[in-house]
Amino acid sequence: MQHSFAPNLLSIAKLLFLAIAVGASSAVFAANNTPQEIARYLKKQGPVLEHRVFRSSASNQIVVSFCIDENFKGGANAGASNPANVYCKVALFNKKEKWTFANQAFLGQGTVREFAIDKVLAESVTYAPEDPLCCPSIKKELVFKTGGGTLVASPQLLSAKQGANSRDDK
Repeated sequence: MQHSFAPNLLSIAKLLFLAIAVGASSAVFAANNTPQEIARYLKKQGPVLEHRVFRSSASNQIVVSFCIDENFKGGANAGASNPANVYCKVALFNKKEKWTFANQAFLGQGTVREFAIDKVLAESVTYAPEDPLCCPSIKKELVFKTGGGTLVASPQLLSAKQGANSRDDK
């Protein structure tokens, strides 16, 4: 009895091609999941390293968390390898006839954790004066309100941690 491996190799190649095609269409779907007005806004911000779109159950607001790497081509420090040139922001968009930018807030190297109706929970990570470039160490859990159609930092600070490299001997 003679076995031929050629059909099996051909089947494997077809499966790999199908997996790649499905993966590519998923990536296109994910990219198309960002409304066009918001995608245009992000493109104007600089070399966006990553972004996440948050929708609440109220369909008239979207929060976008995005990070810009100024070391990338098109960035203010293109070609550098300084981690301090990466920073993140949170932006609010309101839906009227189309999605319009309301305002944004700086998060350092932080991120958005959650967006519910009228409230954004985020983490801000920034540098203490003694921090090396690799390691921002001041972490704050922030709350932003969105009820008035703008992103407003709430005086409610959930938590704050002093920088790991900061000295408390003043």
